[in-house]
Amino acid sequence: FLGDYCDRGPQTRQVIDFLISLPEKHPDQTHVFLAGNHDLAFAGFLGLLPPPSNGSALKDTWNEFEKSEEREGWYEGESFDDMHVQGRRWGGTIKFQFDSVAFGVKYNGSIYDARTTFESYGVPHGSSGKKNAINFESFSIWSYDIF
Repeated sequence: FLGDYCDRGPQTRQVIDFLISLPEKHPDQTHVFLAGNHDLAFAGFLGLLPPPSNGSALKDTWNEFEKSEEREGWYEGESFDDMHVQGRRWGGTIKFQFDSVAFGVKYNGSIYDARTTFESYGVPHGSSGKKNAINFESFSIWSYDIF
């Protein structure tokens, strides 16, 4: 399955739950999940990304992109100080709601248009409560396999 499983759609939770359920429902099949950039950012927000193999901190991923932090409105809530840059971008609230060239609509929450993903889990955009709404055990296994 080719990723961006959580890219602007209102049923992200159902998509993730469906993918998680496949190995149990079809144990004789091989399931390969390829993560997209939205999935990487989602996992980064949830704290599911492993630390970099070079021994650096996840926080070090901010360095190259810090000039965009204010404009993109990066997440600054719970656990942000040990979060991959893409997780901060995912959970943030973009400051300037300009039209997206690709879709012709205004951004919906963050630079990743992540509001619908948060809402599919029944929590407000950027809420750390989202972390409690997800079946972490299942999602962690799924994310480990794809990341």
